[in-house]
Amino acid sequence: MKKIMLVISLLSAISFSTAQTKSEIFSAPSVTWYGLDFSLIKLLGSSDFKDPNAIQHKYFKSINELIISEKKKYNLEKFFHKDTINYNLEVVNKNNDSVNYTNLITDDSKYSEFISKPMVQELISKYDCGSDKGIGVVFVMENFDKMFKKNTASMIVTFFDIATKKILFSERMTAEAGGFGFRNFWASSIYKVLKQIGDGKL
Repeated sequence: MKKIMLVISLLSAISFSTAQTKSEIFSAPSVTWYGLDFSLIKLLGSSDFKDPNAIQHKYFKSINELIISEKKKYNLEKFFHKDTINYNLEVVNKNNDSVNYTNLITDDSKYSEFISKPMVQELISKYDCGSDKGIGVVFVMENFDKMFKKNTASMIVTFFDIATKKILFSERMTAEAGGFGFRNFWASSIYKVLKQIGDGKL
């Protein structure tokens, strides 16, 4: 009986800690947006993704830039409920440039969900955030899926303490893609995830 009560107590403490951290994140007046980290992504469907070289060297960057250039649509202040959003894409641009595009495409279903919290923590622990302070948020992109969950993007939405690089909160989120052209097609899934966050579905 004592063991059962101890387990219940520990689970309650973990649940409260998570809720408290989440509450602190969303009550903070500002966050730094680090963008979309594509360094772990897999493109699911070899018959659909024909040019991984262009995807890495052109579209990873252009999707990240779109979120900044179209701030009226990708209204991060609104979606994250913040007074101020700071932007720093240097870290993810560097990571995305280092991707080996020849390894991006696969037909293996195991990549539908493969990124673990330790993988995300290892990735973020290597971020060089310069003089940034406070809370950072990055979307660690898991996949663009044209094969299993067709036309769906999966990403790990991650908030972290910039000073310590410790993950404060992370959750896998998915959304359907749609639209004309590769950039707009997949960027629409990012917008839908942001809207989900804005609607309190995180």
